[in-house]
Amino acid sequence: MYSNIAVSILSILASFISFGQVPNWTAQSCNTNTYIMHDELSSGNAVIVDFGAIWCAPCQSTAPELEMVWQAFGQGNLGVKVFGFLIQDQFNQNTDCADVEAWEQALGLTYPGFANCTDIYTDYDAEYNANGGIPLILVFVPDLNNPSQSTLVYNYATGLGSTTGDVSDDIIAVLGENGYWALDIEENTLSTNKELVMIVDLMGRETEYQPNIPLIYLYSDGTRERVMKLEE
Repeated sequence: MYSNIAVSILSILASFISFGQVPNWTAQSCNTNTYIMHDELSSGNAVIVDFGAIWCAPCQSTAPELEMVWQAFGQGNLGVKVFGFLIQDQFNQNTDCADVEAWEQALGLTYPGFANCTDIYTDYDAEYNANGGIPLILVFVPDLNNPSQSTLVYNYATGLGSTTGDVSDDIIAVLGENGYWALDIEENTLSTNKELVMIVDLMGRETEYQPNIPLIYLYSDGTRERVMKLEE
């Protein structure tokens, strides 16, 4: 009896350890900045990755939706990062940065874009059951201590986190459910002359500065900012 229980426990542990490992990657965007997936997650950022191709008509529709998310979260300044991986050009060949720049210009994209990234796509396709399909859009909420165990909260390929069918609305909603709040439209256009008036926690309770904890900073012009400062 006890041996059977032990085997069952070991099986459960093995399954837990192998499940949901977020693949790490290090890549240089076409604007020459280098990013590391697990570093972004361990810094407290929610991370959105989008895999697409120039020949893919649905990708041409979803990429501008992700630009809306990028803008709604202050272009990476509110704890949400968006990364676009352009896998193939119109001839099904690997992309270069000239392809990415033309893609971004045509669609009005400003979030970081990457070329020649088939190997990264292969890892995520295998892990998240896209079965070779694109666009593959994934949203991760971070585990600060173990970024490989960060939580997948949205998967365009499987429908996880999709309630309205609108990509930007669904992603903004699921991020809000996890404590990442987008700016209102008016907040994006308010004056930059502002002073900090209050700090609140994710439950809306007034607090003081605390390291290693996500907090919301409220400013005199009505804007808000999600801040987490890491200290050892």
